[in-house]
Amino acid sequence: MGRPSARLHRYQMEKVSFQSGGHQQNPNTSQPTWVIATNRWKNAKIIVTYWTDDTIVLHWIKGDVTRWKTFVANRVAYILDHSDPHQWRHVPTTDNPADSATRGLSPSEISTFDLWWRGPSWLSQLPSEWPDTEVPNTKFDEQSLEAKPIRVHSHPTQVDCNIIERFSTYTKLVRVIAYILRFCHNAQSKKTRYYNQLSTVELDNALRCVVKIVQAETFQSDIHGILIKNHLPSKSILRNLTPFLDDGILRVRGRLKHSSLPFDRKHPIILPQRHFFTELVIQNSHQATLHGGASLTLAHTRYKFWIPNGRKAVRTILRKCITCFRVSPHIGSQLMGDLPIHRVNPPNRPFIATGVDYTGAIEIKAARLRGTSTYKGYIAIFVCLATKAVHLEAVTGLSSEHFLLTFYRFTGRRGPVQHMYSDNGQISLAPISY
Repeated sequence: MGRPSARLHRYQMEKVSFQSGGHQQNPNTSQPTWVIATNRWKNAKIIVTYWTDDTIVLHWIKGDVTRWKTFVANRVAYILDHSDPHQWRHVPTTDNPADSATRGLSPSEISTFDLWWRGPSWLSQLPSEWPDTEVPNTKFDEQSLEAKPIRVHSHPTQVDCNIIERFSTYTKLVRVIAYILRFCHNAQSKKTRYYNQLSTVELDNALRCVVKIVQAETFQSDIHGILIKNHLPSKSILRNLTPFLDDGILRVRGRLKHSSLPFDRKHPIILPQRHFFTELVIQNSHQATLHGGASLTLAHTRYKFWIPNGRKAVRTILRKCITCFRVSPHIGSQLMGDLPIHRVNPPNRPFIATGVDYTGAIEIKAARLRGTSTYKGYIAIFVCLATKAVHLEAVTGLSSEHFLLTFYRFTGRRGPVQHMYSDNGQISLAPISY
């Protein structure tokens, strides 16, 4: 900030004469003349003007103090406490004596430098002849302006004018849109008008209209990439589907081009995972399949639409189905019985307590010779109830005699058994003796 200089308006004072031994009296008043002159000087209105050649200082002084950083704001506040912004005026650098003092002058130069001793030439003229007081329209950079960063808390509000969210079912939405399109067509065309019930063509056109609205809201960048650049953005979630545009609608390309399936089955319409219309589509498929499960609902939805992460989206909607919640069966939990004594107490050796069971029928061959016939047989499985050890024996029949022969072979190899468990009554009733 340049050094301000103050100019005081000159006021003429009455001459005061002093006499020895007393003071001259004013004939009109009883006070001395010098007292009257002193009071008149104290009550005089002195106009002070401050000059500076720094435009950014004027910008700070005439601006809002709260905009500046702490260092600048404190000094500007101090200036405004002792002066008013309208008292500050701009002086060119060439007419500012303080500028010469800061730059420095030699003794020979300062003795003849009138700007330093008398100020600029226009200062002795009328105020109307002084330089313009307006701050020059200068654009300052952010660093020299010393302004605080402005933090804006935006709360965007969007007017809810989406017609899709005004309906609670997929069928009602499509039919209302179809009636709106019929009204628009009948209002514009007087030759061909539609009446009576809605046709399938009108319903398909209404569905395409709704799908275009939905895809324009959620897949705008993907549609723009296909139209302009002929490829999807690098972070698009549809890259694995290789979509294409059919009459302005994104569809899955797939690998069923040469299939005899309908066009909607070969190239289903792509819908976003999280959208109100997607919820209506899933709810419609869920009701069409008589409240089927997630797999059945998703399969029905894919007849015409393809939803990324569709199984997750379907399960989210099915969890909100009140009908399925009311009729969902509650699986009862049965208390498990206590374990047998032989399962919880360690035995002296394996197979003291044994369980036995048969496998299914197998073919047994008596020898590895050519022409040897095969016959039906079984495998007896002996399991130690304590150690879970397994012993296998071949059985040639289901009679008690065949089991006894197998049991004798088992005990001859593993030792006698104290407790035997089986779920076959015929075997359990067989006489076992040692």
